[in-house]
Amino acid sequence: METVNKEYTLTEAYTVLKQKAEKFDWEIVGELPEGPGTFPSRNQEKKYLNALKHACKKGTRRAFNNLFYKMPSANVKINLGVKERSIQTKRKAWLKLHDEADKALAEYKEEKGDFYKNKLK
Repeated sequence: METVNKEYTLTEAYTVLKQKAEKFDWEIVGELPEGPGTFPSRNQEKKYLNALKHACKKGTRRAFNNLFYKMPSANVKINLGVKERSIQTKRKAWLKLHDEADKALAEYKEEKGDFYKNKLK
């Protein structure tokens, strides 16, 4: 039984990228290159092809950023959308406040201790 390896192209990756960017409101920073450029070694070309296959199959922001990192001539980065970034910053602020509230509650319980139980006896 032979395995069939599908050859993925950069145009396929760009169509997947544009669909995902529109769906998830990603920001594409930089100009999408026409081709991958020239690779200094065959090993780097293989890494690029693996990243291309992964980006076409998975279609995640991380996979596309990895693909553009492997391309020598590309200066492209995919960022989160404005809404998602604001949600993440608000969550970080909430977690910080939550930790402060937990510390204040622990201090309160330590200070209070059994004071009211002992007062009623």
